[in-house]
Amino acid sequence: MIIFEATGRYDRQLRLALEARGQPYCRVNPARARDFAKAIGLLAKTDAIDARLLARMGQSLSLPTQQPDDPARHALVRLHTRRDQLVAMRQ
Repeated sequence: MIIFEATGRYDRQLRLALEARGQPYCRVNPARARDFAKAIGLLAKTDAIDARLLARMGQSLSLPTQQPDDPARHALVRLHTRRDQLVAMRQ
């Protein structure tokens, strides 16, 4: 299973690619990952440390596998985002 932090729009492409391949994954709340790091005494934060942290988190905790999002939900999210952009432009 692949574990990564939920980073909003940045993880969308990764999720779609994993879902297309049928690869199980778990999106972890960044605050939860940070709390786990503090609990095991890991205070530094770099990409390499984060990768090892997420791997250890996956080994230590039973993290749920994410289910693929509904395509209709993706469409609604895109429409909502565009509506927000248009409202902001009008102001």
